[in-house]
Amino acid sequence: MSGIASHIGSYLSLAKSIIDRLVDKGLVERIHDINDRRVVIFSLTTLKQEVVERFWHIHQMQIETVAAALTIEELKTVLKAMGILSEAISCHADAATARPSTTRNSA
Repeated sequence: MSGIASHIGSYLSLAKSIIDRLVDKGLVERIHDINDRRVVIFSLTTLKQEVVERFWHIHQMQIETVAAALTIEELKTVLKAMGILSEAISCHADAATARPSTTRNSA
Protein backbone atom coordinates (compact mmCIF):
# COMPACT_ATOMS: atom_id res chain seq x y z
CA MET A 1 0.00 0.00 0.00
CA SER A 2 2.87 2.36 0.75
CA GLY A 3 4.09 1.80 -2.81
CA ILE A 4 0.75 2.98 -4.19
CA ALA A 5 0.73 6.00 -1.89
CA SER A 6 4.24 6.91 -2.98
CA HIS A 7 3.41 6.41 -6.66
CA ILE A 8 0.42 8.75 -6.53
CA GLY A 9 2.25 11.19 -4.24
CA SER A 10 -0.27 10.84 -1.45
CA TYR A 11 -0.62 9.92 2.18
CA LEU A 12 -0.88 6.23 3.04
CA SER A 13 -4.26 6.79 4.70
CA LEU A 14 -5.66 8.38 1.52
CA ALA A 15 -4.35 5.54 -0.64
CA LYS A 16 -5.99 3.01 1.70
CA SER A 17 -9.26 4.93 1.54
CA ILE A 18 -9.21 5.04 -2.27
CA ILE A 19 -8.44 1.33 -2.54
CA ASP A 20 -11.17 0.48 0.00
CA ARG A 21 -13.73 2.41 -2.06
CA LEU A 22 -12.62 0.71 -5.28
CA VAL A 23 -12.89 -2.69 -3.59
CA ASP A 24 -16.34 -1.82 -2.20
CA LYS A 25 -17.49 -0.89 -5.71
CA GLY A 26 -16.19 -4.17 -7.13
CA LEU A 27 -13.61 -2.50 -9.35
CA VAL A 28 -10.45 -3.73 -7.61
CA GLU A 29 -9.69 -6.89 -5.69
CA ARG A 30 -7.06 -7.56 -3.03
CA ILE A 31 -4.99 -10.71 -3.41
CA HIS A 32 -2.92 -11.70 -0.38
CA ASP A 33 0.38 -13.47 -0.93
CA ILE A 34 0.06 -16.98 0.52
CA ASN A 35 3.67 -16.89 1.71
CA ASP A 36 3.57 -13.43 3.27
CA ARG A 37 0.27 -11.92 4.42
CA ARG A 38 1.92 -8.48 4.52
CA VAL A 39 2.20 -8.56 0.73
CA VAL A 40 -1.00 -7.54 -1.01
CA ILE A 41 -1.49 -7.40 -4.76
CA PHE A 42 -4.24 -5.24 -6.21
CA SER A 43 -5.87 -6.30 -9.43
CA LEU A 44 -8.61 -4.92 -11.62
CA THR A 45 -11.75 -7.02 -11.45
CA THR A 46 -13.45 -8.19 -14.63
CA LEU A 47 -16.02 -5.42 -14.16
CA LYS A 48 -13.30 -2.77 -14.01
CA GLN A 49 -11.56 -4.20 -17.07
CA GLU A 50 -14.82 -3.93 -19.02
CA VAL A 51 -15.34 -0.34 -17.83
CA VAL A 52 -11.79 0.60 -18.84
CA GLU A 53 -12.20 -1.04 -22.25
CA ARG A 54 -15.49 0.82 -22.89
CA PHE A 55 -13.94 4.11 -21.77
CA TRP A 56 -10.89 3.52 -23.95
CA HIS A 57 -13.07 2.78 -26.98
CA ILE A 58 -15.16 5.96 -26.46
CA HIS A 59 -12.00 8.00 -25.89
CA GLN A 60 -10.41 6.58 -29.06
CA MET A 61 -13.50 7.49 -31.12
CA GLN A 62 -13.44 11.04 -29.75
CA ILE A 63 -9.75 11.42 -30.60
CA GLU A 64 -10.35 10.14 -34.13
CA THR A 65 -13.24 12.60 -34.60
CA VAL A 66 -11.15 15.55 -33.43
CA ALA A 67 -8.10 14.45 -35.42
CA ALA A 68 -10.18 14.23 -38.59
CA ALA A 69 -11.02 17.93 -38.22
CA LEU A 70 -7.36 19.01 -37.98
CA THR A 71 -4.95 19.77 -40.77
CA ILE A 72 -1.68 17.88 -41.10
CA GLU A 73 0.21 20.87 -39.68
CA GLU A 74 -2.17 21.09 -36.71
CA LEU A 75 -1.73 17.35 -36.07
CA LYS A 76 2.05 17.80 -36.12
CA THR A 77 1.72 20.60 -33.55
CA VAL A 78 -0.52 18.43 -31.36
CA LEU A 79 1.94 15.53 -31.54
CA LYS A 80 4.84 17.80 -30.63
CA ALA A 81 2.89 19.22 -27.67
CA MET A 82 1.95 15.72 -26.51
CA GLY A 83 5.60 14.72 -26.63
CA ILE A 84 6.53 17.73 -24.48
CA LEU A 85 3.76 16.89 -22.00
CA SER A 86 4.77 13.24 -21.89
CA GLU A 87 8.38 14.17 -21.15
CA ALA A 88 7.32 16.62 -18.43
CA ILE A 89 5.08 14.00 -16.81
CA SER A 90 7.86 11.43 -16.97
CA CYS A 91 10.35 13.85 -15.36
CA HIS A 92 7.82 14.71 -12.64
CA ALA A 93 7.17 11.03 -11.92
CA ASP A 94 10.91 10.29 -11.82
CA ALA A 95 11.48 13.18 -9.41
CA ALA A 96 8.60 12.07 -7.16
CA THR A 97 9.95 8.52 -7.06
CA ALA A 98 13.50 9.68 -6.32
CA ARG A 99 12.47 11.74 -3.29
CA PRO A 100 13.21 10.05 0.02
CA SER A 101 10.17 8.89 1.98
CA THR A 102 8.87 11.31 4.57
CA THR A 103 6.08 11.26 7.09
CA ARG A 104 3.66 11.99 4.22
CA ASN A 105 3.38 8.28 3.52
CA SER A 106 2.72 7.16 7.05
CA ALA A 107 -0.76 6.48 8.38
